[in-house]
Amino acid sequence: MRIRTLLELGLRVRDRRLEMGMSQAQLADRVGVSRQWVVNLERGNAGAALGQVMQVLDILKLDMHLRDRRTGRRTGEPRGPRRSVSYDDVAAFLDEVLSRTRDPEPEDGEPHQRTPLRRLEQD
Repeated sequence: MRIRTLLELGLRVRDRRLEMGMSQAQLADRVGVSRQWVVNLERGNAGAALGQVMQVLDILKLDMHLRDRRTGRRTGEPRGPRRSVSYDDVAAFLDEVLSRTRDPEPEDGEPHQRTPLRRLEQD
């Protein structure tokens, strides 16, 4: 649900509070504010401290996500599509990186004997 105004936020808080069967007084008690404060929040009146609004959202099991209006992405989202990576892919990558950064090639020209990451875990 897109929320662009204090009133929309207040209406969503009210709807969720009612879904949870909670009265304004009960919510106010849990947040540590007056019932009138909850009334004002639900009506979209300015003046509610952000910290207390966040407490309300936490009690009502709601999250707030910020979205960049230009791109439509949530802030903090990766720019590209998410790609799942298997444990084997990560292990192979780390083996390769570690083999390049550990020790220089031996003087006799023979390659290093590398221990795969999966084997290290079991030792």
